Amino acid sequence: MIDREHIPLEQGLHNNSADLTFDNIDKAIETGEWNQEALDELNNLITDIENGQRVFNRLSQREFVGCTRGGKRNVAASCICAISTKTDSKAEKSDEFKQADKQKRIIENWAKSENIWIDNTNEHFEKVREHIPLEQGFVL
Repeated sequence: MIDREHIPLEQGLHNNSADLTFDNIDKAIETGEWNQEALDELNNLITDIENGQRVFNRLSQREFVGCTRGGKRNVAASCICAISTKTDSKAEKSDEFKQADKQKRIIENWAKSENIWIDNTNEHFEKVREHIPLEQGFVL
C-alpha cells in the first residue's frame, strides 16, 4: 500500500522521493507564458498525483477521486488554480470574482500552450460537423 502524504498544495508539496518546487509554474502564472520548464514541472506534479504520491488536502476524498477520474487535464487545471491561489495577493484573495477571472485567464494561457484551447467553439464544431457523415449520427 502506498504511504500517501497529505500535504496541502499551498505548503509546497514536498515528499521523500523528490523536492518539487513550483518556480517555473509560478513564473508562468505571473507572465502568462508557459515554457517547457513550466509544463514539465506541472507534468511531474500530475504524475505524482496520478501515482498516489500527492493529494490535495483542500479537497475531500470524494472530490479528489472525481478530480483524478476527470483525467490529466482536469488534474492540471486543479493544480494550476491551487498554485495561482497561493501566489495571489491578499487583496485579490478577498475578491472571489477577481480571483476567478484571473484563474480563467491562467487556464486559457496554459491550454493554449498545450494546443487544447478552442477560441471559437461554434466555428470549430461547424467545421468538425462538415467532416462527419450524417449516418454516424452527429448532432449539435
